[in-house]
Amino acid sequence: MNEYLPFLIVGIVAGSVYGLAGLGLVLTYRTSGVFNFAHGAVSAAAAYLYYQLYVLNSWPWPLAMLATVVVCGPALGVVLERLMRPLLGKHIVLIMVATIGVLLLIQGTLLVHYGPIQRAYPDVIRDHALPGGFTVSGVIVTWSQVVTVSVSASFAVGLYMFLKYSRLGVQMRAVVENPELLGMAGQSAVRVRSASWMLGSTFASFSGILLAPKLGLDAPLLSFLVVYSFGAVAIGRFSNLPLTFAGGLLVGVVEALVTKEATRPPWIGLPSTVPFLVLIVVLLITPARHLPRHVGRTTAMLRATRDSGAGGERRRTVEPLLMLGALLLVPTFAGAKLSLYTTGLAFAVMFLSLGLLFRVSGQISLAHASFFALGATTFSHLIHDAGFPWLLALVGAGFVTVPLGALLALPTVRLSGVYLALVTFGFGVLMQSVVFGTRLMWGGHDLMNGSRPELGPLDLRNDRVLYFVFVAIVAIVAATVVLITRTRLGRLLRGLADSPLTLTTNGLGVNVLKTLVFCLSAFLAGIGGAMYVIAVSSVARDAGFGPFQSLTWLALLVVFAGAGLVASALLSGFVLVVLPAYLPGLSPEWQSAIFGAGALAAVLLSESGAISRICLAVTDPGPRSVLRVRRLPAGSPR
Repeated sequence: MNEYLPFLIVGIVAGSVYGLAGLGLVLTYRTSGVFNFAHGAVSAAAAYLYYQLYVLNSWPWPLAMLATVVVCGPALGVVLERLMRPLLGKHIVLIMVATIGVLLLIQGTLLVHYGPIQRAYPDVIRDHALPGGFTVSGVIVTWSQVVTVSVSASFAVGLYMFLKYSRLGVQMRAVVENPELLGMAGQSAVRVRSASWMLGSTFASFSGILLAPKLGLDAPLLSFLVVYSFGAVAIGRFSNLPLTFAGGLLVGVVEALVTKEATRPPWIGLPSTVPFLVLIVVLLITPARHLPRHVGRTTAMLRATRDSGAGGERRRTVEPLLMLGALLLVPTFAGAKLSLYTTGLAFAVMFLSLGLLFRVSGQISLAHASFFALGATTFSHLIHDAGFPWLLALVGAGFVTVPLGALLALPTVRLSGVYLALVTFGFGVLMQSVVFGTRLMWGGHDLMNGSRPELGPLDLRNDRVLYFVFVAIVAIVAATVVLITRTRLGRLLRGLADSPLTLTTNGLGVNVLKTLVFCLSAFLAGIGGAMYVIAVSSVARDAGFGPFQSLTWLALLVVFAGAGLVASALLSGFVLVVLPAYLPGLSPEWQSAIFGAGALAAVLLSESGAISRICLAVTDPGPRSVLRVRRLPAGSPR
């Protein structure tokens, strides 16, 4: 038993911080309906601010702690509430993109100011306030660990008592149930939501300061590890605070025990997936009636731009032809950057697959990067290990990805909205941490290589020839996607986005449609991944195919939602790959911050109607907006 005790102690300490972060996340989610993917970025910002005040500016540690947690934490909560206020009741993807924008903006700003180098972080409780510790069965327990657990538990109890007995706490619970009734009672729902955001950001700030001594000062790592609280939130069913804190403890303990046992590849990455495995299991076994319904579901349907009338029909026909003409002209001016345009075409295929899934059928996937990565590694295996012909390996990469799409479609039978997004996010973490290291993908290799052979009279080793071959592939994929949208299948998929209940009452299989669109999307994403490894010659396991990349890709697709399905995919691919090459003065950190600000601004401006008015001014007359939101009647199925 003693061999497990050190891991049990570490798990309890980590779990108490997960639970603390989860409390803040539940509080803001239940009162505003915003599931804040930037919760970890708030923790990272607080950790950096404390470091700035205590280490760099030599403030006394209690004063630096108070300034960070009591002053700046609530202030950041007020800012976030004001930013998210226009999005209340809007489509879940709009809310996700806005919080992703905040995440990238904060993370990029921290990296720009402090640099990407990880720094040691002071633990003042261990080093100054209460050094040393005591022994339990031969295992040293530090006073810092005791204080961390005690303070986290005290915060949890205090919040529970505050919500149960204080006047403001009762109002916070009331704004969840019926904000209109709260207003009739003379209380401001905005003020109550602001208070909940202030408390949530305070909890996030304190959890960041508690985590940083164990992890070091690293903005991406801190931003990611706080989302481990997602598992705790799921155990608490997105509403129960005591269960959320207990869930954090459970997740921390299980993660620590798995760390002891999972010591060989590919299971070394399994401990980091424990919170998300818990998240997936809890969401799949919890009856839908036990999940909050008035938050996490949307009261509006996000619809891709569809022009009506003859002008709209001409635009849908002419736009892809204009884009194709522009692609054919790229080699005349690209020069040495032609290979980047080729890579951008590979991402355009991936964005077409994501557009078919999201813009046409209304389904959400935050594991699309896994499809892309599986396509890349499968192509390499088929070419180099199995000796497949080049074109057959390209198509085979798509077919091998189809079962993964079918597997990811299974949760759609029970889940939708933010719950489906979280399950697919957890699935992406599982793929990155465990499956990427198996023989199915990278295995024991650091790199997976592509291939550029001679294809009949075409020498694909020539960048110009490869570019035109990729243009042809993109044209075929784009034509296929457009054809699907104009067939009966496309109409059914749009009906799936509008009202699944209507399809069901007409005897149509909604689950079959969901599975089919996930499989089609996975197939195209697999082909895009194969094109990517061909374009860049080799792909490393750590090249960036995790769930945060899927979040960013979805955000980019939403930013260009005002363009057509094909145009938005091409624009997204080129902005992601090509545009940074023309901005050599901007570091990746600056690019992250600018993209985050742009994504946030695009969502907020689309809701204000500003972008719609701009589009109307520069296009033919007719209804054209970046993001059109159609209200559903009260009581309609979501």
